[in-house]
Amino acid sequence: MRSSYVALAILGAFAQASLAGAQDLRTVEAARQLSNTDPLQVDVTFAAGKFSLHPIDGKLLYQMRLRYDERATDAVHEYDADDHRLKLGVDRGSGHFGVRALRGGSHQGSSELDVGLNRAVPIELNVQVAGTESRLELGGLRLTQLEVNSAASGTTVSFESPNRAEMETLTIHVAASGARIENLGNANAATVMIKGAAGGTDIDFGNSLLRDVTVNAELALGGLKISLPRGVGIMVRSKSKLGAFDGAGLNKVGDAWYSENWNQATRKVTVESTTFLGNLELARTGH
Repeated sequence: MRSSYVALAILGAFAQASLAGAQDLRTVEAARQLSNTDPLQVDVTFAAGKFSLHPIDGKLLYQMRLRYDERATDAVHEYDADDHRLKLGVDRGSGHFGVRALRGGSHQGSSELDVGLNRAVPIELNVQVAGTESRLELGGLRLTQLEVNSAASGTTVSFESPNRAEMETLTIHVAASGARIENLGNANAATVMIKGAAGGTDIDFGNSLLRDVTVNAELALGGLKISLPRGVGIMVRSKSKLGAFDGAGLNKVGDAWYSENWNQATRKVTVESTTFLGNLELARTGH
């Protein structure tokens, strides 16, 4: 986990920088016809601006609209039919993603990226953002895997409607930023990995769960809040240094805390949490 923290912290430091300079803003629009529904790997990278991603219907595999500073970075829209891979957004600059854009004079909010992905295609999605305000509306897609890396950004991942494929792992890395997951119960994910430093994470399961979920959280200098329906059973194992979890409303058995309905619940959430200078908080929603 330490290596992830260091890499994300470096991105965050650059993304938070404020450097003056003139801008040459350019708008690029790209799309591709849908020729099949084979599984697809999608990589999206973006820095210093506003980013949105959402499902689309119809005959397009994807559509992208990018407004960016062409002096600072390059637009990316590459599709490899042989490898079934799609890359969108801006380039990472030889591993220094977010640095080149800021050196060229981009400011948060000046650049914009909007991406639509066809909901009929099974997708492994990898998103990397630095210094952005991002909203990923993923409900209705066919996500088989999701990884989001967020540095110095405000990132919201939402599943307003059910994911149409089973997802084995949903991973969120945060550094110097906050992240929120809305309606996580619709993600259809077996495992949720949360790793972060210097930022809080808020998880709201919404009104129901499509399947049992295990949440593995490793956080430093940031807290984790989990909200879930009252009818869902919950079990928590929490290790905290200079932080807190009081287990209010749960029964402790051995090294774990259990909700009273654990044995009877038709849907269950298991939380394995390790925090340093951060608290774990649980909340119940609904009746």
